[in-house]
Amino acid sequence: MGSTAIIITAVIIAALVVPLIFVLARNSAGILQLSHLKCMECGTEFDYAWIPLVSFTSLRFGPWRFFRCPVCRRFSVFNIWDTRVDPETHHCPVKIGPS
Repeated sequence: MGSTAIIITAVIIAALVVPLIFVLARNSAGILQLSHLKCMECGTEFDYAWIPLVSFTSLRFGPWRFFRCPVCRRFSVFNIWDTRVDPETHHCPVKIGPS
């Protein structure tokens, strides 16, 4: 199998798997997680919706993620694991991530 065929196969698999992850995350309450975070640069508090072991918009470092604050747009490192909250009872006006 040539390198072109491998690349085409990988693109097809990714095109099928990525939408499937989002469908499962939206339909299953157990997959989608919510963290309440505070930007160290501007002090804005916001909620970040995320899927464990998956990241399309940030860099993962174990329980930490590196991404932009939705308000000041500066990059920061956030601990998303220790700041998890219950999506049913927690409400914050600023949200980012899959919903």
